[in-house]
Amino acid sequence: MNSPALCVNKIESVGRIVDILKNEAFCGFPVVNAKGLDYSKPEKVRGLILRSQLLVLLKLKIYSPSSLVQPNTVTLKDFRNYGNQHLKIEDIHITDEERDYMMDLRPYLSPNPYTVGPSFSLPRLFRLFRGLGLRHLVVVNDCNEPVGMITRKDLAKFRVESKRGLIKVEELNIATK
Repeated sequence: MNSPALCVNKIESVGRIVDILKNEAFCGFPVVNAKGLDYSKPEKVRGLILRSQLLVLLKLKIYSPSSLVQPNTVTLKDFRNYGNQHLKIEDIHITDEERDYMMDLRPYLSPNPYTVGPSFSLPRLFRLFRGLGLRHLVVVNDCNEPVGMITRKDLAKFRVESKRGLIKVEELNIATK
């Protein structure tokens, strides 16, 4: 599990999104109601947004100087077209002025991400990922506040064997890029 979860606010500054995409390799981010600029204490999970979605929104400049003004919208076709191009944050030019602009993520996030509690068992996690074809799973506490993220790579680190009623969990070494 990657803990703490790297969260973005429902209405986020373009500069912070660019910094996150440049400095982190994660592909999914929980969207929360942050208390002001204190991201260490996020409120409840409101959804999940993917790195590819954020890159398309930045590429098409779907942000404005004020969070009250809604810029042009993006269609599913736009996400499909740019998603096939494998956009990188280095390919997108953002000016210093645009870094202060705000991006409203609410229309583009997945509003009901799958979540689990911190004590969820490894075999059940594995079945959940395999059965539903998940890539990301948000770990939340009792108040629905994000405490971590589980990805496919996290599950690939373990091999579980069951023999004669005994369960053996072995951690494997996986090289990172």
